[in-house]
Amino acid sequence: MNNRISIEIRKKEEKDTQDIIKLLELLPQYFSKPTLEAVRNNISRHDGYVATVNDKFVGFISFLVGRSNYHNGKISWMAVHPEFQNRGIGKKLLKVVENYLKSKNIEVIEVNTLAENSDYPQFHRTRQFYKKHGFIEVSRYKDSLDDSVEILVLQKKI
Repeated sequence: MNNRISIEIRKKEEKDTQDIIKLLELLPQYFSKPTLEAVRNNISRHDGYVATVNDKFVGFISFLVGRSNYHNGKISWMAVHPEFQNRGIGKKLLKVVENYLKSKNIEVIEVNTLAENSDYPQFHRTRQFYKKHGFIEVSRYKDSLDDSVEILVLQKKI
C-alpha cells in the first residue's frame, strides 16, 4: 500500500482564516485561548502559505518580513493537522517560506518557541523540528505575561 500523499501549497488567502482557527483549536496543547485570539486578530496582517491534500486544508505557516530587522523574516505561527503530521507537510511549508524570503533578499529566518525548561513538554517536538531544519538557538528571554515561561529564539541563515 502506498502512503504517499499529494501535498499542494498555495499562498494564504483571507478565506483561510476560519480553517486556520479550526486547525489551531484541534491543537490546544500548543495554542492557548489567548494565542487563538492573537491569531484571529492578527493573521490577516501576516504573509503565509497553506497546505492542502485532496483540497482539504491540512496546515499553514505564517510569517512577517522585515518588521524589526529588514534582513530577517519571522515565522509567526505554523501548524499541521494531527492526522497529517510526520508526512513532510511542515518541512514543505517551511521550505516554501525560505524560498520566498530568499527571493526578497532576506538573509535570516527566525522563530520563537518555548524553551525546554518551560512546563510544556509537547514543545520538545517543535524545537526538534526547527533544529532538524537548521535553526540554532540565538537567545532566550522570559515571557512578558508569565515570567515562569522562557522563550527560545531560533534562527537560520538562508
